[in-house]
Amino acid sequence: MPVSDRRDLELDEGGLLDIHWTWGIDFPGQRRWTDGWGVSIELPAVIELLDLIASGQADAAAVRARLADEAEALDAENDPHHGDPSAQEYARCFGDCDTCTAAEPGFRRTLAESKARADKARDHVNYPYIVQGRTAHNAGCYHVDPERFDGGDLRESELRTRLKWYAHNQGVSVYSGEPMNRDGLVRWAQANTGPKGGRNYRACKSCNPQIP
Repeated sequence: MPVSDRRDLELDEGGLLDIHWTWGIDFPGQRRWTDGWGVSIELPAVIELLDLIASGQADAAAVRARLADEAEALDAENDPHHGDPSAQEYARCFGDCDTCTAAEPGFRRTLAESKARADKARDHVNYPYIVQGRTAHNAGCYHVDPERFDGGDLRESELRTRLKWYAHNQGVSVYSGEPMNRDGLVRWAQANTGPKGGRNYRACKSCNPQIP
């Protein structure tokens, strides 16, 4: 959560008092390695600083250096991972770092397979059952409704966000139901039946499918 702070900006020429700063802002990736990334300053203060520079009362390089120093100080106070290169690289990753690039083919393949299962799950005629884990459902059961799955056609920004989580945290939201016809459900039930007839599966209590 962003953190607000109020502090002065001291310059050799005097500076400004009581400026409103905010740390923890999620900025676009284009300037991720520019000094001050993640820190904002109130616009009226910026305009006053520009006026000081334009009138010759402040040096532009000195103002830049002081802004960068204050941003660094705010980050050091609030970011528990301040100074950790790997943490900084993760924070500034937008699904486009080397780790994400290497993981992208597998990620896209996982999403494509998941979307294919969700598409089949909508075909209740050819796939009247859906298995999830050890539970069998009728197609159309709320618990395995593919319409609740939002991993189909993603905008590029959302895809990159999910790719980052997939690449760095080994996780991704997928449709996990396995659509089946009657023969497929029979084979699934047989494969999950023990040698003494014990059933290592169950029918959903909500839709109560009749397992052959």
